[in-house]
Amino acid sequence: LGFQPDDERIARSFDIARDAGMAFSFTLSRAGGEHPNTARIDLVGQSGKTLSMTGSSLGGGRIMVTEFNGLQAKFSCDLPTLIVQNTDQPGRVGIVTSLLAKEKINIATLHVYRDHPGGNAVMIIEMDKPASKAIVESLSKAEGIKRVITVGGER
Repeated sequence: LGFQPDDERIARSFDIARDAGMAFSFTLSRAGGEHPNTARIDLVGQSGKTLSMTGSSLGGGRIMVTEFNGLQAKFSCDLPTLIVQNTDQPGRVGIVTSLLAKEKINIATLHVYRDHPGGNAVMIIEMDKPASKAIVESLSKAEGIKRVITVGGER
């Protein structure tokens, strides 16, 4: 919904989401060893695409995402963040970082995770400024890149 942590509309967010045509449900569970303020969000878009994230509320509007689509992750969304899902193949990180360098986007942090060699992988790249739509489109068309998502940094 694009609300900031101190937005007064949060108290009415369920109604606002329903009015916007969003459907949602909640399931409570307890997973051992996780932060007590941890939530997993499973999303399904109108196109049928899915997205899953697990994260913890750290207080003061801060969060830490610890899982993205079944792969380990660690990012806060405090900075503009680029999430690139790809096939684990040599050269994928180079494609992404070269394109960012060409556009003069500085990388603050870069984490790479994979489920197994040659399997699914994800790059989590926190940057000093957001990636443009043109960068996202270029990356989305690159060989071995499955999905490109931008999040965070609006604060």
